[in-house]
Amino acid sequence: LVKHLANGRYVLNDSAITINSFRSAGQSFGAFNNSGITLIHRGTCNDGVGKSMSGGRIVIKSPGGGDTSDDQQQGNVLIGNFALFGAISGRLFVEGQAGDRFGVRNSGAFAFVEGVGDFACEYMTGGVVVNIGGFGKGFGNGMSGGIAFQYDPTGSIETQCSQDSVVCKPFRGNNSEFMAEQTKALLRYLKAHNRRTHSPKVRAILDNWEVSLEYFYILIPKAWYANYCLDRLAEKIDTKSWLEELANDTSRRIIAEIAISYQTENVLFDGKVPCYEDDDAQISNQLTATAGIFMQAVQIAEKAENIDSAKELIIKQDHRLIEQLSKDIKLAITGISDKDLIPMIADKRLSDFIKTMSERTVNDSLLDAIDIWTNSRRQLIDKALAKTGSIHHYLSAYYSEIINKQLSKMA
Repeated sequence: LVKHLANGRYVLNDSAITINSFRSAGQSFGAFNNSGITLIHRGTCNDGVGKSMSGGRIVIKSPGGGDTSDDQQQGNVLIGNFALFGAISGRLFVEGQAGDRFGVRNSGAFAFVEGVGDFACEYMTGGVVVNIGGFGKGFGNGMSGGIAFQYDPTGSIETQCSQDSVVCKPFRGNNSEFMAEQTKALLRYLKAHNRRTHSPKVRAILDNWEVSLEYFYILIPKAWYANYCLDRLAEKIDTKSWLEELANDTSRRIIAEIAISYQTENVLFDGKVPCYEDDDAQISNQLTATAGIFMQAVQIAEKAENIDSAKELIIKQDHRLIEQLSKDIKLAITGISDKDLIPMIADKRLSDFIKTMSERTVNDSLLDAIDIWTNSRRQLIDKALAKTGSIHHYLSAYYSEIINKQLSKMA
């Protein structure tokens, strides 16, 4: 009944508990819903559907009747305002329209809806939202994370979405690899909604898919471009603060990785070692950098009164070692060009984002679109790092010189 996830969480198996309900659900239907719980409601709901949900599924089906007009801006509202307020995971399928502020402050849930009011996806920080119906003003207002898809034959979403917060890209005429992958994700979302609700609107889109796809748009936060896009970072170079960010955060991350390896008795870098016949610079750099860090740990431990060994220093993630590594990183990368700093800061920030996502996952959100975004950024960043060099590259060169000097003294 219970499964253990790779990130340490224990959750119920999918649909371990299923509850069916009918007619009017009132306020906050499915609030705080958790993994393994599926709520299926045929009828209407008031405000706060899925508020603060952290997993599971909520399916709201139309009870039938009402206005069935094809006009996107008309039709009955099936659920109320601020659905998914503060949700962090799970899936919501709504066969009908929602009120205002749909998905406000959503930070990780997936949602499919057939119409929203004003300020949909407002202040969203994560998750995925698909809307195939009408929308009001302020779509994506203050949105700093997550991805939204909008079906809009009128094309007005490009001007009605928040110009300050999101970038709106049409699928029409965009044949990039990134958009091709997003097309696959969108198709999966449509089929999932069809499977859960048997919505006639979704079936109509799927039955005429090649034409329907041209009316879809993807909305991506400008904040993501600002932090992970090489071109955008190049527009606002901040050398001093970037050096501090890279040195401080990278030193803590590297020490933490070595400490976890000690504690779990798992080998570093999956036990990989460079082969003479292979040009495996990345592994060589990582091994050399780690050797240099261990050398610094030995020297600090020898002088410290309350530390018995370098291993203890690393496992405790002692501030003295972190501070020393931070200084070494600054020395290793000081003097490189601003242009070469850009891929490093993008790499660091994207790695932090991916790590955060992996720690939060509960395996029941449909976040393919976000994975596609991160994979596309990773490919571009890695390509740039191959030319400019990573932090491990510079740190390896720095420590190689120090280790050689130490060996020369011992000879």
